[in-house]
Amino acid sequence: MKKQFILLLIILIAFKSNSQNIGGGNEFIKTPIEKSIDTFKISKTINIANDYYKKNKLDSAYYHYNIALENATSINYKPQIAECLYWIAVYFELTNKYQHAISYYFKASELYKELNKVERLAKTENYIGYNYFILNLDDKAIEYYFKSLKSYNSISDDDGVALNYIDIGNLYYDQENYTFAKKYFKDALEIYLKLDDNSGIAVSYTNLANVISDSGNITEGIEYFLKSIEIEKELNDEAGIAINYNNIGDNYSAIYVMDLEGKVLASTDTTFIHKNYAFRDYFTQSIKGDVYTDISIGVTSGELGYYFSSPIKEKEEIIF
Repeated sequence: MKKQFILLLIILIAFKSNSQNIGGGNEFIKTPIEKSIDTFKISKTINIANDYYKKNKLDSAYYHYNIALENATSINYKPQIAECLYWIAVYFELTNKYQHAISYYFKASELYKELNKVERLAKTENYIGYNYFILNLDDKAIEYYFKSLKSYNSISDDDGVALNYIDIGNLYYDQENYTFAKKYFKDALEIYLKLDDNSGIAVSYTNLANVISDSGNITEGIEYFLKSIEIEKELNDEAGIAINYNNIGDNYSAIYVMDLEGKVLASTDTTFIHKNYAFRDYFTQSIKGDVYTDISIGVTSGELGYYFSSPIKEKEEIIF
């Protein structure tokens, strides 16, 4: 019995010794396996948050991102800390709390820089620029757009470079600096043409159309709108098509809808209502299914104008 008691005592002492901090403190040191389990649990929490985000349940997503952030911080696992900070920033951006968004994006960007995650860093820098742009802090916006541009260039990410060119162009367009805006929109277009990215090409054409027409060259601007519409029809991008037609409308003094006989049914200018323009080339071409542009003297207005017409279709059948 005495030998058994000694053996048991030794085992208990050994167990107690192994449970203590080697450095003599009271803090419990987690093993690599335990830390791995913790990061797995945090990943699950992040995934739950992502699912809520996809379902547009932003408050629930925010709640779970914060839980994940707290747990990741407790074990100082920087990749997950950075990811949580990034998504919390996204939450604040989507809920129009732009200063909070910038603060969290900035914290995430510092960690991405430390972790050498250049692609994530570049994306975060771009978002910081966008939030500054929304706040009308153009100097800070352009600073971070160029930081993002530099980061994307460092990893030869042409799509990211083009994205920043568009954002920089939009900033200059908003300032009515059309020369610089046109330059950056053209730079983006060149990249999208090289990448054969039709969606990017269409967006670039729309941007160029806006800046060119606002510069006073409406004819050339309309041509770019039509190029964009042609691509967006191939992409079945109804929203993009509608935006372009709306932009075209902004360049005209009047817009009207005619029936299949050439009679004006509705117009932004009431002087055109009930008039019949079946004899005009823009009607005879559109009734055939074609998009048509022309420069001629208006019958009603008596003024030289640029005319654009397009058939209105439903299931490929011309209805107006």
